[in-house]
Amino acid sequence: MAAQHIHHVPATDDRVASIVKTCRTLYTGPVQGACIAGSGFHAAFSDIPRIASFPYAELEGMPGTTVQGHANSLDFVRFGETVVAIFLGRFHLYDGHPPANVILPVRIAAELGSAFLVCTNAAGGLRSTFHVADLMLADALINRSGHRIVVRTNYHERNRTRGTELTDALWTQRVWTRMSEHSWLQRGAYCSVSGPSYETRAEIGLFSTFADAIGMSTVHEMQAAQDLGMQAMAFSLISNCLPPPVDGGLSHSEVLAAAERAGPRIVALLETCIKVAGERDAR
Repeated sequence: MAAQHIHHVPATDDRVASIVKTCRTLYTGPVQGACIAGSGFHAAFSDIPRIASFPYAELEGMPGTTVQGHANSLDFVRFGETVVAIFLGRFHLYDGHPPANVILPVRIAAELGSAFLVCTNAAGGLRSTFHVADLMLADALINRSGHRIVVRTNYHERNRTRGTELTDALWTQRVWTRMSEHSWLQRGAYCSVSGPSYETRAEIGLFSTFADAIGMSTVHEMQAAQDLGMQAMAFSLISNCLPPPVDGGLSHSEVLAAAERAGPRIVALLETCIKVAGERDAR
């Protein structure tokens, strides 16, 4: 394993408490789960009715993201009987955010009472069977970012010396069983790197030997969810297939175009993830 910079972050603090208090001014009911939306995903969620919506700028202490394709709002949405807090905007280390900001949505979700987290992202496909706008359930997550953000909780202290998978395998398998008839749904290993630049052709060749998709997010949020005792799973939008043509490069506009194209698929998969999570909680 490569060396990692370790960052310690508390489970909650005054900022988290203040943001949750503001959210409770408009919505006082239970919050069963949370979702962190990837680049461009806000368009897919635009037609889902909101119970309440908070622009990040109205939440004291909540930073904003400058990455194109993030709407910078925290929305409360009802899927059947399940209420989910959707964070339409995530924070990256490469954008200058400190570690506490990167996992702030997860800490807020836990403080709201969320029992589960669905993490989504846009990723480059490293497998020849992928097509742009496919979705991939993450069977495994690989942290090649050079950082590990630790939330100090009793769960973390009990498990800090034991290697644990970041994804809930049973939850992921049940979602796959429900959705596997769709040719656009794949499964595989997601690798997170630090960014912000896209990978070179040589790097793509290296990463393709052990991963199926590559991006610049998700692992820290998933690790924080685990440290906080939440069930967590992730899926990726395949926004481009790697390597790119020899005469062309990669651009963020491809990410946004793929998210728009895959909108109905993203909503259908998220709804299934939440439904399966709700069925598990009801048992």
